[in-house]
Amino acid sequence: MKFKLKDKITNTGDWQIINNDLIYVSKDELKSYNQNNTILTLTEYWGIMFLSDFFNVFTNRSFNTFYNYEGTLIKEYDKTNFYYILSEDDLIYYDRVSKKTMHNEIEIFDGKIGKSFLHMKNIFFDKNRSIHRMDIDTGELTWQFPISQFGKFVSSWGEERDYEIEQFIGIHNNILWIKISFFSGGLIGLDVETGELRHQLKFSNDFIGLTSIKSIKDNDVPFYRCNYSLLDNGRIIALAIDIYYEIDLTSDKPKVTAYGLDEEYQKFGIDKESISHNIVLQENHLYFYNHNQHIFAILNIETKKIIYVSDKINVPDTQEAWGQLKDLKVSEDKVYVLDSTNTLNIFEQVPPASASL
Repeated sequence: MKFKLKDKITNTGDWQIINNDLIYVSKDELKSYNQNNTILTLTEYWGIMFLSDFFNVFTNRSFNTFYNYEGTLIKEYDKTNFYYILSEDDLIYYDRVSKKTMHNEIEIFDGKIGKSFLHMKNIFFDKNRSIHRMDIDTGELTWQFPISQFGKFVSSWGEERDYEIEQFIGIHNNILWIKISFFSGGLIGLDVETGELRHQLKFSNDFIGLTSIKSIKDNDVPFYRCNYSLLDNGRIIALAIDIYYEIDLTSDKPKVTAYGLDEEYQKFGIDKESISHNIVLQENHLYFYNHNQHIFAILNIETKKIIYVSDKINVPDTQEAWGQLKDLKVSEDKVYVLDSTNTLNIFEQVPPASASL
């Protein structure tokens, strides 16, 4: 597997891969890369929420406009902050006039909600350090789970702190998985129907492979602050520093395994301190990047071997900041890497016969 730099797009704003096409903003125009055309000229542009069939352009005054990907206006909304856009007629949002969270015309919460996760007809959200489940059709609060019951923890710098909800990971086998506070919190699994605590996971200090982690307290390796992904096969995965985490949820007792990648990093000269937590999984290939070394790499999650490391991407320093990589996305045979100069670097996979020449 080998990639070559195909193109660079400067002045990149919001961007997303939609139906294997790169949709991106450049110089106040929303464009399609495959079609090589301008979809929409933007005015008072603040940000875009991309969906599969249409997109929402919003301003800092919470004025929203829905368009399809031909650039045709669908609807407009004012003084609205959207949480979820299920379709152009099925919306969960915060109404800035009434100060209420709404599902279409039904009030489901008085005020704003924090981090949230939508599943079927229920929304799970963080409010006042408790996890709530609410029926979005009726606004009925069916249960809440206070994470204050875990007490407090001592941070790595010696400060006593409350546990907080960091990420709703997803639902598998009727269990909602949630990451709570950095380092000592671990992952918890709540029964979707009752809110009962079913699992609380921390790592043992047993690794497959080698890791350079030195500070292990109470025989527990912390769940580092990184993005966790729940796969369709019932595994949760993550990458942090030089550890690949894999949690098998398919048995009654989840199995947690930590794979140390120190030897793989050393083999390819990868600096573990600058590994991004943003990962993309395509089949068995996990794509990740190094902020400061300006490279991306591919890990085979079955063999736990790195199978590709890119050439260094040219990212110049500026007066404002050192050059870094900022984001990565993958689509079919292309890898898209955004750097700190807002340049989108587009790499294309070289066919095997060409790669061997």
